[in-house]
Amino acid sequence: MGFGDYVKRGIEIVKLDSSAVMHASRDANAFSMGLLVLLIAGIASAIGQLNLFGIIINPIGTIIGAFVWVGILHIFALLFGGRASYSELFRPLALAMVLNWITVIPLLGVFLGFLAGVWQIVVSVVAVENVYRLSRGKAIAVVLIPLAMLFILAFCFVFFVGTAFLFGNMMG
Repeated sequence: MGFGDYVKRGIEIVKLDSSAVMHASRDANAFSMGLLVLLIAGIASAIGQLNLFGIIINPIGTIIGAFVWVGILHIFALLFGGRASYSELFRPLALAMVLNWITVIPLLGVFLGFLAGVWQIVVSVVAVENVYRLSRGKAIAVVLIPLAMLFILAFCFVFFVGTAFLFGNMMG
């Protein structure tokens, strides 16, 4: 299969095609092709943000972010009784990042990237459900629990930084 075939497979995964998820999860070549999809997604977001420096930084952040996110999902899936390897989840989720290529559109890309991110949550649920052979409810929990934890941590960070800033200005 060529790169174009993997892009098509990624689009099928984005469309929530369970068989495409399972084919990608078993295809060892999908790992490297997924890395290429992630690299392009990072470059696309930098172009969409009109950020020349981001052409170097965004792909690195996108790839690292994908590795971390899949690692978190993998741990939670195992805790919920799933049986699969990290790579089996990474492959379809990396290919599904083809959706984030839409961020290449200047100005609209940020908004479209947000929508793509929301859809990636749905794609993650379907991938976890199929790859780890979990029920839909468990797959939803595997994806939403870490997301909720991240939102709570982000809120706490903003709250404490904001409070420190407010009290710092009141004292000085």
